[in-house]
Amino acid sequence: MRNTLLFGLTLFCLLSLKGLTFTETLHSYILTESDKNLADLLQRIEEVRLEHNVPAVGITLIKNAEVEWQGSLGVANRDSNRIADENTFYRVGSITKTFTALAILKLQEQGKLELSDKLRDYVSTDYFQNPWAEEHPITIEQLLEHTAGLTDMGTAEFGHEDPTPISLDDALEFNSENHRVLWQPGLHSSYSNLGTGFVGAVIEKVSQKTYDDFLTDSVLKPLNMMQSSTLLTSQVRSSLATGYDSGGWNENDYWHLIFRPFGALNSSPKEMANLLKLLVNRGTINGERFLSEASIERMENPATTLAAKAGLKFGYGLGSYHTEHKGFVFHGHGGTTAGYLARFDYLLENASGYAVMINSNNSSAIASINKLIRDYLVESITPVNIRNDRPLNENLSDYLGYYQPVTSRSRVAKFLKRFLGIKRLTLEQNQLILTSFLGEPSRLIHQGNNFYRESNDSNADLALLKNTQGEIFLQNDDNYQRISTIGFYSKMVTFGLTILLTISSLFYLCFFLLKHLLMRKLPNKRRWLNLLGVSPFLLLISLFLTLTVFSTEKGSIGDILFDILGTGILFLSVLGMVLALFNKSSLGTRLLHFMISIISTVMGLYLYHSDLISQPIWS
Repeated sequence: MRNTLLFGLTLFCLLSLKGLTFTETLHSYILTESDKNLADLLQRIEEVRLEHNVPAVGITLIKNAEVEWQGSLGVANRDSNRIADENTFYRVGSITKTFTALAILKLQEQGKLELSDKLRDYVSTDYFQNPWAEEHPITIEQLLEHTAGLTDMGTAEFGHEDPTPISLDDALEFNSENHRVLWQPGLHSSYSNLGTGFVGAVIEKVSQKTYDDFLTDSVLKPLNMMQSSTLLTSQVRSSLATGYDSGGWNENDYWHLIFRPFGALNSSPKEMANLLKLLVNRGTINGERFLSEASIERMENPATTLAAKAGLKFGYGLGSYHTEHKGFVFHGHGGTTAGYLARFDYLLENASGYAVMINSNNSSAIASINKLIRDYLVESITPVNIRNDRPLNENLSDYLGYYQPVTSRSRVAKFLKRFLGIKRLTLEQNQLILTSFLGEPSRLIHQGNNFYRESNDSNADLALLKNTQGEIFLQNDDNYQRISTIGFYSKMVTFGLTILLTISSLFYLCFFLLKHLLMRKLPNKRRWLNLLGVSPFLLLISLFLTLTVFSTEKGSIGDILFDILGTGILFLSVLGMVLALFNKSSLGTRLLHFMISIISTVMGLYLYHSDLISQPIWS
């Protein structure tokens, strides 16, 4: 009788969820009779779903390495009102990288490759350019840890649509002339979907199968994920929840990714449970050994960044990275695809974990759901005190000063990031403080070996480092290199003058046009020279207007305009400098024109070397 009453109470809690019926809520699920906390969690998740207008939420929960609950809340399609359940498929986006890493580790255990193998031994160097190739070739593990020196894909690659689907060889060839390594491989981690595309090509070369077939035969089927696929199979098509925008109403078309190894996987709550069980059981699934425990541990821990080589284990491993919640370290990965968001995480302390998938691009919703689930998983356990606070090193003076970002996932944002992303490291009252232009100061607490945690965290996730050339770096979620104080102020002065001259050029153009239109008289030579002097800054404004107004697809008007404007900035800057030297104006006017031309030339060269105008915008 007691069990019956408790089971009834649980059902009542679930049936009280807003807008849900018995069938919608408990369609083919079995709940532990006395688990009121679980019922409360599901009710809170449902409240988040309704608040953010998310059509469906797919969830898998495991505790003590066993599935506690799996299913979906809501509807897979608004028009048909199709109920979502544990067999409903969602796109899990970049969680695909975790499966790509499992495939590589499987091949390594079969003796067919090594993580340290060079990319060029498997993939033609026609598909990428590495200026450091002789001493620092790209390796497979660098690609998986995003330390190969590659930025992310270009807009043409993100926008590429081919339901055929496109082969990996054709995908790599599509933009191969712009697959350039921009910083030395093996130094910094910077997220690159392109890099995982190369990993897929390695898998194809070694296995003599397509990436999709090898993943299905050697990873998905052994994990009993029989229906999951990186392709839009008939089974996936019939079971896939419709993807919606962040508002939850407008449907998104199926995104046929150019590189399926980075984000094409479709899966369900029921099948994603097997990934979690594999990882918390340290490489076994249903009593069968799939990977060694050593391979799982290697997957979880970074090894190729400067910080990782120095011993810092918090960061991005092989298709998996660390996050912290209430003092606990979770391992997992997130995923984003048009119309879908997903995340999985697991906790070794109690062999628990979760996967959550939504058919909407509402990041606030999935963030709230993730927090609710993490709170639930850790509510009955106490974190081990892993803080290892140490006194600050005595030789910190070398590390104090200004740090400039040295990597960027987005090429378009790189030129701004190198200015606005600068941080300053100072020592105040024997406390190490890290400040930036766009954030709150952080107090860094030494954990030994020049590793630090922020005051609100429990784990060291930041390192201060010197390389063999004596260059100083700061690495956490991003990568910074120390610059001199003179270097900092020269950058800031140049940046400030560029902004000032850009704004002034607009006013001058308005003045120029109004004056000569009203006078109905052509400007004299001096006026034309003045306009020429500010023209590079006017072109800079036009450059960014082009990015916002026009499409930048390959061969589009926006693409052509962008190339013309970028070339014009460099050409007119140099022309202005030459004319300033040889015109017959007063010395003061000539010097003013010359200084303005120098600033515009420096600006143009900076935009060129920061890769904004040195290659097509679509690349």
